[in-house]
Amino acid sequence: MRRRGMDLATHRRRQALFLLFFLPGIAMSSWVTRTPDIRDRLEASTGQMGWILFGLSLGSMIGILCSGRLTSRYGTRPVIGAGTAMVVVSLAVISAGALLASVPLVMVGLCGFGAGMGAGDVAVNVDAADVERVTGRTTLPTLHACFSLGTVVGAGAGSRRHPPPLRHRPSQRTRRQLTALSCPAQ
Repeated sequence: MRRRGMDLATHRRRQALFLLFFLPGIAMSSWVTRTPDIRDRLEASTGQMGWILFGLSLGSMIGILCSGRLTSRYGTRPVIGAGTAMVVVSLAVISAGALLASVPLVMVGLCGFGAGMGAGDVAVNVDAADVERVTGRTTLPTLHACFSLGTVVGAGAGSRRHPPPLRHRPSQRTRRQLTALSCPAQ
């Protein structure tokens, strides 16, 4: 349903932005929920994992720092498209690296993932700010909420593989404590 006073192109652009905030949230949380499995697959220590994750940080910085120039030169759409493509390809590289137990391949994949996320994030926020300016309506808080919703959906999907351990029955000590709390002292 299109809002009154908004042309069809602007409406479609605005709707696309919701998806472009939602999908990176899923991508980010899908990586995060797989981190322990990938660490185990690589047989990496906590310290080594810090260096592996450095690839993600380095890529993010590169993407964020280059995005402004790229957006100024080519516009937001090509930068968003390239960033999204980098994220998709990088997830495949990370997966291949994990399957092959190759630390360098996982690091390269994470660097590409960070670069795609960083560049795409800056460009999508610039585009969203332009939509706010054109429509005169605040949109960015809701768009950022879509990113958060994406992280919840991705984390939920990723955690289904390893549900949290739940006890079917509380221990005898816990039952006694609950009984003591629920019965008034006499």
